[in-house]
Amino acid sequence: MRNFISILLSLTLFISCGEKKTPKQLAGEHLSKAQHLLQEENFTDAKLQIDSIKALYPNQKEAINKGIVLLNTVELEEQRKSLLYLDSVMNARSEQFESLKKQFVLTEGSMARNSGRYVHKRQQVKNSYHRSFIKAYLDEAGTFYITSKYAGNAYLFHNSIKVYNEGLFAETNVVPEDGVENRRYEDGGMKWETVNYRNGADNGVVSFIINNVDKPLKVQFKGKKYHYIVMEKFDKEAVRDAYLLSQLLLENNRLKTDVANTHKRIEELEREMAQINELQNQ
Repeated sequence: MRNFISILLSLTLFISCGEKKTPKQLAGEHLSKAQHLLQEENFTDAKLQIDSIKALYPNQKEAINKGIVLLNTVELEEQRKSLLYLDSVMNARSEQFESLKKQFVLTEGSMARNSGRYVHKRQQVKNSYHRSFIKAYLDEAGTFYITSKYAGNAYLFHNSIKVYNEGLFAETNVVPEDGVENRRYEDGGMKWETVNYRNGADNGVVSFIINNVDKPLKVQFKGKKYHYIVMEKFDKEAVRDAYLLSQLLLENNRLKTDVANTHKRIEELEREMAQINELQNQ
């Protein structure tokens, strides 16, 4: 009986010792798991497996070096996948942009203004010179704001506007007369006033117009005197469409930057991998 127990204990100890894996084997398992995860495009977990080799087995130089090569491969595949996504988003946004752009005329830039401007077809000077309205400003860089344009026989000295309908309203901040953002001039007996509401000075008026395009919105020009208009449907649409177009332009500029940076990183990784392969083949 004692002999049997001794044999059993010896066998258990032998099996236990036989199952114990070396650091080299364990590091190799992390490497294999990382390769499998890479094939499944599970990049995050693949990188965690590679990081574990260096953290748990710092003396396994061969596995660590292989992990570095694999890490480059993981990031390269990650960047390539990211590039495909960015290209697909840009294509989708391009379709939306082309559709919206049909309502606008693109004017060329000038010495004072490098970027060209997108002017709504119904808000061009030729069909809006003698009327009071809210104009949408948009340039190629995606800069957007609204302007209150007044034309009449006498000055209002207006410095803000209120847009309203059935008890609901939004009102801009006051823009002091400065000859730039708030200016007035006279020509042929007619009086003109132009007030720009940049950098949030619209104070929610843009959102109010966009959310109420199908409603009969009225505008109060507020100054020393008051002037009232009912917004034309195409003016409301001009504000809405110019805002949407500005968001597409801004996003497109961001996407172009992301694409350029991704291409640059891919080139860097490819050079690094080529250098590693060259060293390994020497």
